[in-house]
Formats: sequence, structure tokens, C-alpha cells
Amino acid sequence: LIAESGGISVDIGFESINPEVITEIRKARTNDLSQYNPVIRCLHDHGISVYGNFIVGFDHDGRSVFKDLINFIEETNIECPMVNILVPYPGSVLHRVLDREKRLFHKNWNYYDDTSPCVVYQPVNMSAEELTQGYLQIVNSVNAPAAYLNRVIRAGTHDLVGTFLGFYFNVQKRQAVTAGLEKT
Repeated sequence: LIAESGGISVDIGFESINPEVITEIRKARTNDLSQYNPVIRCLHDHGISVYGNFIVGFDHDGRSVFKDLINFIEETNIECPMVNILVPYPGSVLHRVLDREKRLFHKNWNYYDDTSPCVVYQPVNMSAEELTQGYLQIVNSVNAPAAYLNRVIRAGTHDLVGTFLGFYFNVQKRQAVTAGLEKT
């Protein structure tokens, strides 16, 4: 139906490839991990590009999340992966929980966005530095020009302009995060 109506891309909030995280964020009903691969393959078979959104740093994420996510993105040929570190936005349930658990490092709202290099809370299964470095490992790997082009070619979809703009956005974001790290 998407292809028949002229659609060339979809943006999917996968959030995570970790089943414990999907349960943790109460998305088990809508984010069926067993359907991720078949859905992506079906979309690609119909010439539809996939923009995949992922978050790292949940309580159930371990250090393996970084390599696992890189492998998933490469194996499924997601043309435009958007990866972010979990941000406990002020006023959210997550922020209240982390504040109550005394896991927030500070309340400088300038760092509560997805381009800040600062992790603002203490993750459970890794240090804040490991989360930052793991995030950079993902974005550097999946946004390397050769990796990006290979995924687009393997996917065989038609949204070259859109995926290039997504790639460009990811590169700009990576540069902003890296510049911010150099200042901290």
C-alpha cells in the first residue's frame, strides 16, 4: 500500500533490539522483535527505504548492545539508522524515577537533548563513559560512507535523496557530539 500510493520511505521507532528493553518500556505489544527482520525485508522488497530509530542506555542494556545494534543495522540494511542515547527529559516518568533513585548527575537542562555528549544519568550495566563511547562506536560505524552506501545498495530501494539527507544529518550530529566531547 505504501509503494502503491507513491511512498518511498518509512520511519520506524524500533527503540531497541533487546527484548528486555522492549518489555521495560512497555512496547512488547507494538514492537514485536520477531517481526523486525520480515517487516524490513518486505519494505525493501517493495522499494521502500527504512529510517530506523534506536535508543541505547536503558537499564537492561549491557555493553553488548553497541556491537549487537551495529550488526542488526548492517544485516537488515537499514538505510538510515538514527541512534540516540536515552535522555530522561525533565517532567517525564523516567526523569522522576532516576531522580528518586539518585542516578541523575545534574539538572543542567542544556545537556538534556540528543546532541549533547553528556550522559546525564548513571546507567545500570555500564559507566556513563562506556555509554558515550559505545554510542560513538555505533554512529561512527553505521555512518561510515562505505557502510552507508553498501546498505543502500544491498537494500535496493529508491529513496537516495532522502537516505543521503539522513546520512548527512547523522554525520552533522556526530560532529556536534564529538565537538561537545572535546569541550567537556
